[in-house]
Amino acid sequence: MDRTLVTLGSTESCIYLRTISRTGRSPARFFIPRDELERLESWRCITVRDLGSYATLYYRSDLNTLEIRFDWLSEAADGSLSGRAETVILDWRKFRDFVLDSRNYQVETASLLSLEPDFLPVLDFSDPEAREVLRRVMTMPVLKRRLLCALRDGFQRCGTRTVRFYPDRDPLGFRFEEVGPDGRKGFCGRLIPHNGGSPKNAKYIIV
Repeated sequence: MDRTLVTLGSTESCIYLRTISRTGRSPARFFIPRDELERLESWRCITVRDLGSYATLYYRSDLNTLEIRFDWLSEAADGSLSGRAETVILDWRKFRDFVLDSRNYQVETASLLSLEPDFLPVLDFSDPEAREVLRRVMTMPVLKRRLLCALRDGFQRCGTRTVRFYPDRDPLGFRFEEVGPDGRKGFCGRLIPHNGGSPKNAKYIIV
């Protein structure tokens, strides 16, 4: 995994971040209010908006990591949206130290290198009905390829030991939930084929 450099800066009321990776720089600085960060340690997960873009921050106390998923969005004149997603994993203690030290004006800027995840999540299809749905999809070459791409791209968040899948009301879809090493439930949702009419045109999306 290519690592990302995250540069940090501060104002009296905010922390701001930029990312630099092999694919380029983030399109802008992302500002996070300090009062939002104060909630993170107890809430474990917050979502922040800055202009048209979003950042979701996941704090894992058992791993001492902070995962940030950026959704960099821009709006064209006709109202259409375009953008890209980016995820970085940081050492929580170093990030927290910068937040605290910058509040006391001991530092103004810092740079952190993203961490490599120690593991990928286990994708658990042990539920009998989920296995049956999986077998059905595996017999359809186009859907099989698109499901495998969705599993590869959509479920690689650091700190998630297991993602458990269950049958969905869509006969070719799944419900899922994340379970951490401490048994705590995390993100949940549905993984379903979208663009209904023909399986040939469908793509799996998380909703």
